[in-house]
Amino acid sequence: ILRNPATPHICPLLDNLVALLKTSCCLFKPEYMSLRHSDFIKAYDLVEHDRLNILGIPPACVDNSDSLFYRHPLERMQNFITAVFEYGFHILGNASQCLGTEFYSAPELTEVIIENLVINFKLLPDHRARLFIRNFIKPFIQWCPKEQFLSVAVPVLTILCPNIYQR
Repeated sequence: ILRNPATPHICPLLDNLVALLKTSCCLFKPEYMSLRHSDFIKAYDLVEHDRLNILGIPPACVDNSDSLFYRHPLERMQNFITAVFEYGFHILGNASQCLGTEFYSAPELTEVIIENLVINFKLLPDHRARLFIRNFIKPFIQWCPKEQFLSVAVPVLTILCPNIYQR
């Protein structure tokens, strides 16, 4: 069994990442959505370039090399929220691949994932749920060692699959 020498240094940081992602998912609760400032109502919406990609429209080419590019605070907030979701779930997905068996044998991994991320899946809009599934769940299941599949992957899928089906 090959072991990643970074595992003892990375695993403690994953607790903070899971807490950040849990907080980010909880921002979609109705009680928190109602507290948003009126200028940032669309901050949780799909980013403009993603919307254009979905519609098949190529985004406009802008040359920003000569001057500082000014972005509206709403656009900056949208980019920040999108980055937290994308990079956070990418890190967890890549941790499952790169850290291997030691990641999956972490104490209470299943409970942490279920209680902090999977439970909040139903709060996410479709474009955030897609990131969750593609960037985290897919590699998490794909790279799960067969020895730990029943104890780690199956409990996560048991709770997640009915939520996906209800969408």
